Formats: sequence, structure tokens, C-alpha cells
Amino acid sequence: MRFDVAGNSEVLECDKQTIMKRVSIPKRDLRILGPLFSQSSNILAREKAMVVNLDFIKAIVTAEEVFVLDPLNQAVLPFVDQLRQQLPLKSPSASQESHHTDQRERHGTSAETSPGEWLLDPEAAEGLQLELPFEFRVLEIALEVSCTYMDSDVAELEREAYPALDKLAKNVSTKNLENVRSLKRNLTCLLARVQKLMMKFGDLGADLKQDIRQQFPDLLCGSKRGTYLYLFL
Repeated sequence: MRFDVAGNSEVLECDKQTIMKRVSIPKRDLRILGPLFSQSSNILAREKAMVVNLDFIKAIVTAEEVFVLDPLNQAVLPFVDQLRQQLPLKSPSASQESHHTDQRERHGTSAETSPGEWLLDPEAAEGLQLELPFEFRVLEIALEVSCTYMDSDVAELEREAYPALDKLAKNVSTKNLENVRSLKRNLTCLLARVQKLMMKFGDLGADLKQDIRQQFPDLLCGSKRGTYLYLFL
């Protein structure tokens, strides 16, 4: 299933070669969407696309569209529903436009001034609300849905763990011990999933910061204003 920036969707049937050509990614990057990596969270950021594998969510995201694999899967439907609800772009309100115009007039900047130049002044950027790029809006939705899955797993594990521990406390038996060990293994797997997800997003954030340093070397030179721009981004 394909979604565009306006939230419009259509069902497509594409082979790997078509997808690779359309989003400009190599064949090896599609491997993380295969069955061998079905339970291994991963995010590959490439020049023109991101390949996302978060639990049941498997998608390829570009600056203008997102391709969702197996959209009719019951586990994937919550992600598809959230894309339909959250992706449609909302134009800035009149009050926001007026606020931004007043800010530009007060600081002597024009509408043609680049965002980087304007954000050098913290006062000029005060109250400014920027729309996230399309790729990060999709990634944010995917993360929200993935966290919902994990919350559900934690709640289920908690419901099973307390009775199992109570039984073990009352009667130390082989059966009760095995039950607790099984729950502990499930907890370990859940923690590993969370840690890997955090690591992947940490790596992605580090790559983005490096890109910002390379594209805006003069703005991120350690000055007070440069530091403000760095934190804002």
C-alpha cells in the first residue's frame, strides 16, 4: 500500500526491481523486510529513502511517499489507520501566519530569508512551529504504534508474572519454577527489543546530527547562537 504526503492511499503490487528503481535503494537493503528479520527491529537511512522494520511494521519511506508491506495484516492495520488519520497535511492557521509575519517584521527579515538564517536569532524563532518532514512524520507514527505493541506485551507479561510468582512463593515446585523461568525469558526478549529500538534511533539521530554539521558548518561552530540552532534542529 502506498501513501503520499496528503494521506491519499492506493494498493499496489510491485516486484523488488520496481521498488528498488522507484526509491533508489540496493537489493541488500530489502533483506531486512524479509521473513528472516521479521522480529528484528532495524532502520536503514539511505540518501533518498529509509527502510523501516519495527515489529510487524515494514515500510519504505521517501520524502514524498511511503510503501507499507502487507497492509491487510491484522497486526499492521493499526499503523495503516494511523497513517490515514495523521498524514493529511494541515495548512498553517491564519494566526500562525500572522505571528510569523510579525516576527519577520520585528527582526527585519523577509519571507525569502532562509530558515537557517532566521533561526540564528533565538528571539526570531520564538513561538515558531515547524512541520516535521514527511519521512519523520511516518517514522514517528511507526514508533508510536510499535510502542503500543510493546506496552501491550508488558501488560500481558505483568498479568502472568504476579500470579506465577505467588504460586512459586507458596509452593516451590519444578512446574512453578519452569513457569517463572519462561516468563523471565520473555522479559529478557522484550528488554532486548526495547534496547535495540533505542540503539537504532540513537544511531539515526547521530547520523542526522552529522549531516547537519556538514551542511551548516558555519552555523554550528559552538557559539551561543549556533548552539541554539543545533538544539532547535
